[in-house]
Amino acid sequence: MQKHKVLISLLALGSSIGLAGVFGLSAISNAYAQTNKPDNLIQRLVEKFGLNQTEVDKIVEEFRTEKQKEMASKIEERLSEEVTKGNITEAQKTAIIEKHKEMQTNRDGQEQKNLTPGERKQNMDEKRLELETWAEENGIDMKYVMGFGFGPGHNKGMRNF
Repeated sequence: MQKHKVLISLLALGSSIGLAGVFGLSAISNAYAQTNKPDNLIQRLVEKFGLNQTEVDKIVEEFRTEKQKEMASKIEERLSEEVTKGNITEAQKTAIIEKHKEMQTNRDGQEQKNLTPGERKQNMDEKRLELETWAEENGIDMKYVMGFGFGPGHNKGMRNF
């Protein structure tokens, strides 16, 4: 009986240590993954293949700009459809497009990198509240401002590209 108690205690202790190790490594891995994902990848590619950092940065920026233009075009098309359906007015469509441009201009990824996860969440919550207030003041449903599958949680792919 005494051996069973010791064995069970050792198994429980071993399991606890193992779980703590797994969760600890997972937390460290997640924290590392949240910092400079694309920049870290780009840096590794530059080093691995002996590429020119300036040229790679230029190509990445061109790619980002192209994707932003494609996204803006898709949003404008979908907003035009909503105007045709009578869900929003032409003035609201224009206001939404201008708001998107403003948000794009004011987005500063470097500012976000210097914040703790809690500060980053608070910052995003404040921006979301500002946007919701703006939409309400303009009589626009938020689904037309951040909808169409482009809002939070919908873009699971290459997040910063």
